[in-house]
Amino acid sequence: MSTELASSVSYGVSSRLGHLDSLRGLACLAVTWFHMTNTYTDLSWARGSGYWGWLGVEVFFVISGFIIPYALYRGNYAGVQDFGLFLKKRLLRLEPPYIASMLIIILLSWVVMRVPGFHGSQPDYNAWRLFSHLGYLTGIAGQEWLNVVYWTLGIEFQFYLLVGLFFTLMMWASSLQFLIGAVIMAALPYIVPNSSWVVSYLGLFVAGLACFRYRIGQDGRNQHIFFLLIISIVLAGSMSRSVALTVFFSAAAISFCEKLSSVGLDYLGKISFSLYLLHVPIGGKVVNLLSRFGSGQLWELMASLLGLVASVLAAIIFFHFVERPAMKWSSRIRYS
Repeated sequence: MSTELASSVSYGVSSRLGHLDSLRGLACLAVTWFHMTNTYTDLSWARGSGYWGWLGVEVFFVISGFIIPYALYRGNYAGVQDFGLFLKKRLLRLEPPYIASMLIIILLSWVVMRVPGFHGSQPDYNAWRLFSHLGYLTGIAGQEWLNVVYWTLGIEFQFYLLVGLFFTLMMWASSLQFLIGAVIMAALPYIVPNSSWVVSYLGLFVAGLACFRYRIGQDGRNQHIFFLLIISIVLAGSMSRSVALTVFFSAAAISFCEKLSSVGLDYLGKISFSLYLLHVPIGGKVVNLLSRFGSGQLWELMASLLGLVASVLAAIIFFHFVERPAMKWSSRIRYS
């Protein structure tokens, strides 16, 4: 969800990356629909339609693995000496929408508790739990995220730190060195499965890094395809076959499918961060509210669709008034 590409200077690398917005939009739509439908029974049509939507998160990780180093490359990032500027850009880009979404969640919780017929438990907003969110340390600290999707932001932020510190190494490693490193990273879930640390998901990011190296000419086309196959085969064992297939085809789409885009998905991609932050607290509450007034397959499908629509409308407003200003603040920073 980076904006650095919009204002960077070209260094001989194609800047036609509009298809990434469509890919990002598809991934966010999948995750949103998954959360709009995953509270129903296993026999529900709606739940079945969104069953694989969680894989959109894996697509996001692959995209980040490509777009962050690619943006640094095009922005003339100088390595460790620019690390402070890189962090400042990232924090200006992410923190305002992130913090604003937390305030919305807290406000909605306060309102919902006062609605007649409320049967839930009162949320626990202790100071340490809230403070841990500011450094994306909530999962590591053993606290519960305010929003179920925030855990992925913690993983992504750890990846940003690694890229900022080791960008030069990632870019200039030989093809053999990169392949060896990629296999090791893709195998790490064998050792550290499903943790709050990025090491459990490095294999997904490294597929995006492979796309980056292909884009800047470090690896040839056949090499690149071979690398993606090897990474995916390792991920099939260390994570799952569904994750491996998602990673392979997402990376292939980044590298080879520039002309595949959709106006609707492209727009969803542009507001995807806002939609990602808000679909659970907004759309989820719409689904929960409607579930009190009806039941049955068609009712569940209608409730989920209305939750999706409410999420998108909220994201559009949030994007224009919160996320877009943060994008502008971030884009003003230039590397040395």
